[in-house]
Amino acid sequence: MRGSSRAGYAARAAEAFHAAYARKHRWSEPGAAVEAVLARAGAVTGCAMAAGSLLSGGLVAWAPAGDTRSLLLPVLAGLFVSTLFAVLVL
Repeated sequence: MRGSSRAGYAARAAEAFHAAYARKHRWSEPGAAVEAVLARAGAVTGCAMAAGSLLSGGLVAWAPAGDTRSLLLPVLAGLFVSTLFAVLVL
């Protein structure tokens, strides 16, 4: 990765994923439009990121202020959600 940033790498990885999805979708349904599906997926991803940011920021603001106590609640909430996700997926 000469001269590229992490953001550029992430953008190229996302483009590759979208291209692979579009190929698979068009192979399974010839002539199907994938732009709407990819736009919806991008909107859902953006909304999920925004909700996560607002929730974690709210947890930090709501938790009692102190050395590290204000960050303990968001970390525990993240661990809980990650564990729940792993249990549901496995």
